[in-house]
Amino acid sequence: MVGPPQCCSSVRLQSSVGRSIPPSETPCPGRVTDFRRRGARTDRRLTRATTPRYVSGNDVSSCETETLPVSVDSITFRSALAQWPSGVGVVTTVIDGQRHGMTASSFSSVSLNPPLVSVCLGVHLPSHALVERAGVFAISFLGKGQAGIGQRFAGMRPEVTDRFAGLDWAHAETGCPVLANATAWLDCRVVHAYPGGDHTIFVGEVLAASTPRVGAPLLFHSSAWSQLADPLPEKIDIAIGGRLSRLRANTLVTAGFTVRATPGPMIADAFRPGGEDATLAELDQLLRAGHTAVTLVEKADASPVQVRAVLADATVRARRASLRVRLRPQRGLGLVNAMVAMKSGVTGFDTTLSGRASALRTRDLVFLARQLGVSCPRLPATKPEE
Repeated sequence: MVGPPQCCSSVRLQSSVGRSIPPSETPCPGRVTDFRRRGARTDRRLTRATTPRYVSGNDVSSCETETLPVSVDSITFRSALAQWPSGVGVVTTVIDGQRHGMTASSFSSVSLNPPLVSVCLGVHLPSHALVERAGVFAISFLGKGQAGIGQRFAGMRPEVTDRFAGLDWAHAETGCPVLANATAWLDCRVVHAYPGGDHTIFVGEVLAASTPRVGAPLLFHSSAWSQLADPLPEKIDIAIGGRLSRLRANTLVTAGFTVRATPGPMIADAFRPGGEDATLAELDQLLRAGHTAVTLVEKADASPVQVRAVLADATVRARRASLRVRLRPQRGLGLVNAMVAMKSGVTGFDTTLSGRASALRTRDLVFLARQLGVSCPRLPATKPEE
């Protein structure tokens, strides 16, 4: 976690207009910038003491200073930082009844007790002055599929004149607007403000929090909006249904397969276009009822895009529960959907030996898994056909 500076005995700040800021005004343990009494100061030039000393109270008056050389150019620095992926949030505040917001990724948790978080805002931004004046802010975390909201509040949609229009907003303790369908939001009161070069580090005490929609996050990496790059699982579990699988149950179980006479709780037509919310709501209901395994069934042909859209959130919601899928063959497209399911975190697949019962053929899924380097059982040498 990132917290306030721990010691400033060896640094002294110089303002952009050349006036040295007294040591008593630099943020040190026991004396930090109190946001409620004094706004955060912004300093663009850093000097270092030639004879560093530990702070005794706030006495650093005997430090001699020298200008630090510039160690890296801004382009190289930005390029390096672009390789660090971060989440995306919308920081909002309210002042004189007017709402204001901006997209931010410089967010961090600071403390669990008391609950503190920080956001870093550039001093040149209008939102910086507004948060400084209001003394409150909220941050709404964006999920996959909400890149448009992030771009809107980043000023990348010039045709949008009212960034708040058309979105569902709620309010908590401070009155700052929070996205009602964010993956999570925090409502905060500013308790400290620390100078950080051309930014100010606002530390907020969290007064209220919520997770309205559990799902996959939106990420920002290499100046692009993206989602998590999902690795393939190490192994998958393959269940086999159908009449003949029950006749050969002993052989198949010995080989490591699961033979199912009757499946567990299922969500029929889980991947139908436009039915994502209904599928997730039914999944939540089954999980709340205590079911530890749920199968999502592809009733009508679904595209890999639709399968991904459902599973990206479903796997996050399932957490410790086992999430399985029953996919249709679709003349080979079913195997693409199976790979999408694996990349989305699914490790359980329901199949049939023949692939005739609207489910993938066991042999085809085993072949795919082997080609991908994913461990799974091997079919016995004699492969009975239904």
